[in-house]
This record gives sequence, structure tokens and C-alpha cells, in this order.
Amino acid sequence: MSILSIHPTGNKNFFYLIKALKKNFLLKAIFLSLNINSNNKVYSFLPKKIRFYLKRRDFTKFKTDTYSLMPIFELSRLLNSKLKMNNIFAEKILNDFFSENKLYVRFDKEASNKIKKIHTINKVYAYEGSALETFRVAKKMGIRCIYEMPINYWREKKNIINKEYHKNKRYRKFLNYDDLKLFNKRIDEELSLADQIIVPSTKIKKSLSLYPRKLSNINVINYPYDPIIKSTKKIWFNGKLKLKVLFVGRLDSRKGMVQITEALKYLKKKKQLNNFEIIFVGSGKFYNKVKSEFNEITIYPSLPNNLVMDMMEKSDVLLFPSLFEGYGLSAVEAMSRGMAVICSKDCGFLDSCSNKDVMILKSNTSLNISKSLMVLFKNPKLVKKIGLNAINAASKYQFDEYQKKLINIVGK
Repeated sequence: MSILSIHPTGNKNFFYLIKALKKNFLLKAIFLSLNINSNNKVYSFLPKKIRFYLKRRDFTKFKTDTYSLMPIFELSRLLNSKLKMNNIFAEKILNDFFSENKLYVRFDKEASNKIKKIHTINKVYAYEGSALETFRVAKKMGIRCIYEMPINYWREKKNIINKEYHKNKRYRKFLNYDDLKLFNKRIDEELSLADQIIVPSTKIKKSLSLYPRKLSNINVINYPYDPIIKSTKKIWFNGKLKLKVLFVGRLDSRKGMVQITEALKYLKKKKQLNNFEIIFVGSGKFYNKVKSEFNEITIYPSLPNNLVMDMMEKSDVLLFPSLFEGYGLSAVEAMSRGMAVICSKDCGFLDSCSNKDVMILKSNTSLNISKSLMVLFKNPKLVKKIGLNAINAASKYQFDEYQKKLINIVGK
């Protein structure tokens, strides 16, 4: 068995896949838009901040044929995204020319041309939005197509956002669903070409019931938790200092920013916001709003994953009230660090834990979020109890378990 694995940006999900395939001698080659060799001398001369961000694009340690299909385009896109911050002109360039959707389409075209030159492949493993042309070529070559969909099916996403749009009149400018009909059509065609479909949660599998035709061979493989910390290493909240609250992700409506913003406004009005030390890591439509309305919040537009993980180890609570979440890697990262996660019922990672391991909101409202924060602030023992349960849950589903499930399905 020989598998070609392709992904435009090479995210954490993809890293897990590559690691599992490599360990089981199934990996033939890797296609990325950009692959960096961090041992290269040129890399060492780059500014430290740039090196941090590029390090995650280094797949050379897998010692497998790895192809950078769009290095100049992707470097330009990354540079623009890091420089843009809140520059309107730079943001327009990013959205118009360097959008993620355009990256995926261009990458797919490059991959479809390159796959013709890779021999002895049995399967190609690709991801939502970047597989259409590649699958078309693969089918002609007699190569089986594995398709991973890491987030809810677009029809369900559209329904949820539109419902939220009509419910929250004051936030409508933040709640427009980007109805990219051509891109949605791509996804539908990709699904029709897939021989196997991999999803990380039962929620995504359920969302695929909205697909117009019947889909068979949908397999659920939860992403693994990060290696856990020792509970004795954690400095647990004792009620004498501020409760350290963290949010990691896009500052947009899908991540529950309407509800979070209103919850924090309420706490501020009640003069309770100063009980918390709050940090946001992310950028998006709500960035300027949060920055202008809350001087109590520290915001980092972006941070390398290793620094986020260090921050999680030193924090107490993660806010994660997503409107929908295919899985929720930030949440499982936080749980492995002993954080109490406040989340909605619509998160895929709940497949792999229970309501004792996290604090699940009865309904995803700003009032419930503010109440949950105050409950945790007033109950240090509860913060520690949930944190310890989270570490225990994380310990039960590590990479080896993920690997067994994946290989059992794609390695046949």
C-alpha cells in the first residue's frame, strides 16, 4: 500500500496523518504549498518571529519525498497575513488575492498536474476544498481517493449562520454567510468522487445527511489529544488571584464571539470583569471591536503553537462557545494542559470526553457564559476538578489510539 498525502497548509490534523502513515510504512509522498527546511542556513538568518511561524511548515523530519507546489505564493500570503494586522489595504489584498479559498483551488490544480509524475500510488488522501482536480486525475489513473472533511458540511454551516443572523440584529454585519457557490459546488463534487470519507466527529457525519445524494463509507476518526502534563506541574487556581481566561481561534461569529462579547459586557457592567485576566489569541472580524471596547483584554493576533501551549499550561479556563465546531483542536489542547473548557453542545471533540471533563453550556447564550465564568471564579475546587478530569480524559485517547483507527481504515 502506498499513499500520497496532500494538504495546502500542512496543519496539525495533517501532521497527525503523516506521522501515522509514515510509522506504518504507507506514506509515498507529501504535497504542500510550502515546505521549509529549518536546518537550512538561510532559515537561521531570518528574524526569530518569522522562524517561529515557518517552523510549523517543516516536514523534512519525515524523510519522505515532499514537494512544495506553490512556495512563492504561499510565502507571500503568509507575509501579507502577518503584516496586515488591522491594515485595511493589506486586508483587502489578502481577501481578494490571497484568500484561503483561492489558495486551495490553485493548490489543487498544481497537485493534479504533479500527481501524474508520481508512480506506484494506490491511494491519494486529500482535504475539503483542495481535492477536486486531483481526484479527477486520480480516478483516471485508477487511484483510490480518500477525502477528509474536518468541519461541518457547508449546507449546515449556512443554516446555522443564517439563523444566528436573524436572531442577533445588532451583530448582523458580523454574521453574513460567505455563500461562495462555486466553492460549495467544488465540495459537493469532491464528495461525489471520494471512495472513502474521513471525518473527525459524529457531528460532521450527521451534517453530511444534508448532502443531496446518499454517501457511503463515512468513517469517524477523532483527532488525538496532545501529550498530557503532570497534574503536579500545574499551578491551580486558588481564588486569591484573578482567574486566567483564554480564547484561542478566529475572532468571528462561528467561534461564538457574539456571545462572548455580550458576556464580557455584562460582567463589565456588573463590575465583575476585573476578577479575570483575559487573553485572546486570534484575529478576525471582531478584532477591532474587542480591542476598542475592552482594555481589560490582552489580544495577540497570532502566536506559534508552542507558545499557545505554554500559555494554556499557565491558564485556568478556555472559552469555546462555538456555533459549530467540526472537532475543536484548541479545546483538546487546553484539556491536555488541565484547563477547564467552557463549550457549547455543538463541538465535535465532545465525542471523546464527558460533561465531567468540560463545562458544557445548557444553551449557547451570553448569560450562560458569564454565569459559568463566575461559578468557576467562586469555586477554585471546581476549576481544579474539571482540569484534572480533562487531563484524565486526554490520557485515554492519545496518538497511538488515533493511529490504530486510521490505519485500520485507510491501510486496507
